[in-house]
Amino acid sequence: MRERLTHWGRGVLAGLFLAAFDLALCLYRTPADLSTDDVFRAGLVALIAGPIAGLLAALILMPLAVRRPLSRSPASRRIVAVLLIIGSVTTVYVDATLYVNLYAWAHWVLGAVALATMTLGFLSFRFGSWTRWFALGGLVIFLTSPWLGPHAFGPGQVVRRAVVQETTLIGRIAKAWPGPDPQQSKTACRWPNPSIPPASGTERPSILLITVDAWRADLADEYLSKAMPKFAQRVRHGVHFKRAYAAATRTNESIYSLLTGRWPHRLDFVTAGVDSRDQFRQVDDTFSVKQSHQLPLRDQTSTLAGMLGAHGYQTAAMVPYVFFLRGAGITRGFKHIDDRAYQEANRSNRGVTSRILTDQAMAWVSQTNSPWLLWIHYLDPHTPYDPYGGVPSGAPMFERYVSELRRVDDQLHRLFSHLEAEKQLADTMVIVAADHGEEFRDHGGLFHGTTVYEEQARVPLFVMGPGITRQTIEEPVSLVDVVPTIVDWVGASGTQPMDGRSLAGALNGEGTPMKTPRPLLIQSTREGKRLGLVMGRYKYIYDPGNQLEEVYDLKLDPNEKKNRVDTLPTVRDTGRCLLKASGVSVSPSR
Repeated sequence: MRERLTHWGRGVLAGLFLAAFDLALCLYRTPADLSTDDVFRAGLVALIAGPIAGLLAALILMPLAVRRPLSRSPASRRIVAVLLIIGSVTTVYVDATLYVNLYAWAHWVLGAVALATMTLGFLSFRFGSWTRWFALGGLVIFLTSPWLGPHAFGPGQVVRRAVVQETTLIGRIAKAWPGPDPQQSKTACRWPNPSIPPASGTERPSILLITVDAWRADLADEYLSKAMPKFAQRVRHGVHFKRAYAAATRTNESIYSLLTGRWPHRLDFVTAGVDSRDQFRQVDDTFSVKQSHQLPLRDQTSTLAGMLGAHGYQTAAMVPYVFFLRGAGITRGFKHIDDRAYQEANRSNRGVTSRILTDQAMAWVSQTNSPWLLWIHYLDPHTPYDPYGGVPSGAPMFERYVSELRRVDDQLHRLFSHLEAEKQLADTMVIVAADHGEEFRDHGGLFHGTTVYEEQARVPLFVMGPGITRQTIEEPVSLVDVVPTIVDWVGASGTQPMDGRSLAGALNGEGTPMKTPRPLLIQSTREGKRLGLVMGRYKYIYDPGNQLEEVYDLKLDPNEKKNRVDTLPTVRDTGRCLLKASGVSVSPSR
């Protein structure tokens, strides 16, 4: 038993050493967010989590280290042990600094590798019998951790967020200690009920709905003239909603939410896949697929195409993407779906499709009588960012991404010029938006679908056409407002209740988007759910998997760098209450 306690003590020492290094990296990266008291509390958390992790690792690895020593020679055993410890520290450093926003399972793997190598290294050293006291201390900490852990975090949430999000080892242990739960909110509030949008319009213009994949909102603000100069010239005559938000930061959920005017959690999404013959089915143990996503296979919510089709519109969708094919459910309601861009250029999900889409759209418009609804989704700005316009293939990722927007800009110019030549543009309502943004390490990650921060959630939204007054609107709006706005503008009565609200009153300069502010919901679903609420100038974020809350003042902190969850308790409590009232699930999975 004494020998066993000695080995356990070495494991506890290994955990303490690794936790100390892990905490030092965390404090180095986030010094501005932590007060002296916060640093002290983070140290207490490390002092609890490190021994627990090391003790568990020693229990698992001790038979391997004792029965199959790394080397018979004491000298070579020390060298191997030092190399293992160096490898462990290097793994933590790489995980914490170079790959901040990997998939959750990848962080778990790196943390496990770091802990295992550190423990094996310490088990290979010959320490004295004094290590037994560390083993006993580790056992006491392990048994009392359900009480010690939450108390070590203290009353605020800044320490919990720093430890859980910014550490490799400590956060994996600390996640077991419960955090805030919005479902326990006792604040009184009310979530807006779905309502049938008005149908006040008397004109029936054609509707051109354009969505651009992964288009960041900041590249539609002051940088629009550089990123998309031709479009910038045209959009000067329309309405720019500067604070528009996607309902989700992944394409399928965002686009279907846009096309129905409903929040994603009110729609019937299932995990579905597509096989090599482009047949869709809900994923199960017997269905082999090449890729799977959330799809509305069974959902029967009315779509924009169905509503306008019943109002006498010809409807068409130009689709470059497998999950926009007819069987996937997202394009339900469109009479004509042209998937040649997908079939000819994008079956590998790496093709350039914007020219084909534009050719298809121009051909369809030329042979279709007004009024019509045409939806085009320009996919090119999505990864892998094929360079355009002289940008070399070895250029930085962001530069190649912006060049893809210029490619779309050229195709939009072709499309608008064709509509002018056909004498249709003047009688067409044009809505241009993005499905979501794109992150380039703004918060340590890349791409989209992983967070609800501004770079992924805020999107461009422009509207232009007959009767629409040139203006810039600062109030927050959502893409779920697009369909109610269209059906109101064209007078399509008899539609279903929607979560979105009509912005038609703001388009002609007669009013603001909302008579009263209302919360806007955002969600991400890739590698763990994140939920966000935009409430005027504030944003509330909840991470169910890590039980973390964040509050940002977007007026003072538009880049969301300072979490004010402890200093703005009223906003935090309102966010909790509204999240509960919305009916969205706060479980870590869908």
